[in-house]
Amino acid sequence: MVKKKSLALLMCILMLHIAGLSYVSAQGAQQSTVSGRVYVQDGGGIENVVVTDGYLFATTDRNGNYTLPSSKAHGYVYISIPSGYEPVGREGIVTPFFKHTTQNAATSETINFELTKVDNTNHTLLVMTDGHFINDGDKRGKNDIAQAKSLLLPELKRLVTEHRTQGKPIYGLSLGDMVEEIYWDSFGYNDYISLMKEVDMPFFHTMGNHEYSATEAGDWNTAKEYKKYLGPAYYSFNLGAVHYIVIDNMTCTNPGDGKKRGIVSEVDKDQLDWIKKNLSYVDKNTPIVLALHVPAFRKTVRNGLESYSLSSGNWDELNRLFSDYREVYYLSGHTHVNNSAQIGNILERNIAAVSGSWWFTARSGYSDRHICNDGSPGGYQVFDMKGDTVSWVYKGLNLNKDKQFRTYDRNQIHITADKYCPDASPEIKTNFDTKLAREYFHASTDNYVYINIWAWDPKWKLEVRENGLLLPYTKISTHDPLKILAYEAMYSNKGERVYGYASANYTPHFFRIKASAPDTSLEIKVTDRFGNTYTETMVRPKAFHINMD
Repeated sequence: MVKKKSLALLMCILMLHIAGLSYVSAQGAQQSTVSGRVYVQDGGGIENVVVTDGYLFATTDRNGNYTLPSSKAHGYVYISIPSGYEPVGREGIVTPFFKHTTQNAATSETINFELTKVDNTNHTLLVMTDGHFINDGDKRGKNDIAQAKSLLLPELKRLVTEHRTQGKPIYGLSLGDMVEEIYWDSFGYNDYISLMKEVDMPFFHTMGNHEYSATEAGDWNTAKEYKKYLGPAYYSFNLGAVHYIVIDNMTCTNPGDGKKRGIVSEVDKDQLDWIKKNLSYVDKNTPIVLALHVPAFRKTVRNGLESYSLSSGNWDELNRLFSDYREVYYLSGHTHVNNSAQIGNILERNIAAVSGSWWFTARSGYSDRHICNDGSPGGYQVFDMKGDTVSWVYKGLNLNKDKQFRTYDRNQIHITADKYCPDASPEIKTNFDTKLAREYFHASTDNYVYINIWAWDPKWKLEVRENGLLLPYTKISTHDPLKILAYEAMYSNKGERVYGYASANYTPHFFRIKASAPDTSLEIKVTDRFGNTYTETMVRPKAFHINMD
């Protein structure tokens, strides 16, 4: 009798358990609106691949299968590409790590990802920002596409060819502002993708402030076009031993009138939550590279010296997410200057623009000098990843990578309207002399030498010798005189408006050295944080002119 009761009780428990499983299964079937498989080309499934819809996460099982109860709010599902793989199906530069959903939120659908094996333990990452392609005919952006085709594309294609010959993978990362929202009628996302297609390497994109629509209102709607063509606004991927995260660190405030545009620099809560979950899959010893458009750290210059603090917004919340990681790099654009800031375990490299100040400042018939606001040549940064060792170099367009600084003989610099913009009207000449020539309106005979070291950071080293004697130097903030000559003087001479956002700004990576005489030669040696050296024998007097090196 006891045995029968026990058996009946056991059967009752079993039935309840089965009913419970059926309920859970039914609930799972109802909620798992996206499922699929991540598999290797001509092979089996790939285990432990992270899959997300921008809110929720799943990982693939040993057969490569996943299920995700997605609300499909963003309209896509994407993977964090695992190390040693690349997605299959890339055409041109858009890397297919994401796929758009095609059904409504209540309808289940299957989304698969096919990958191919690639040994990217050692790889190169080419990082460029602020292309500002607009193709607007005879307006201020004239000549941007022609310059891109003559300066930028040949370099990128050459790099791809060199790497493929060496059997080393190369990838591209854009930090935003590849197009401009108010010029989409002349150059939109399709045009950008078409322009870059011949480069033919996997690219990853970051949303910039000019990627938001000017004719939509609010942060969500203004990002729709970007997501349609270039994919998620925030995501991650793995190459070799490095984990990469790309975020949208802006809230767009455009009213949608096609004219007024604005952003607030911050990382919204959805992304902070997503980053935290994403990092739960990443070992603390893994090097982290975070791509964002607006710099996270704000530079303040007083008495010629710079200091750094958090930009306005909730950056402290973001930084805390990385506090336990051994090595963290923030890569940003937006400013059209080179700058480095170290706070705690985070090093931010704010990278100068591939468009220079803007393409129009060096358009055909003007200076033909492609220079950023800080005097850096327009260019990009090349990262060399060897296992978990990270190194980089800034590469000016059409310049040898060993060219990392420019020297000026201050005695030879005297910038006046009469000398450099003689054809300007009296009013423009007065404005140039009193405002645009800045500190160089005054001649100097103090035998100072200025050195602008573009990608300088605190771990770089400068040595200047005169007749074998090591000279002291002072780090200063000043304007780059060649930038003034190439843009402000050239535009003033033609009677054209000089835009403040494209003009020379105070640059803290300048160094001043006092020579003993006006005609002594100097031996200059610059060593970067990786031990690479860059040298120049500066023969003085060194002439100051538009074609100086």
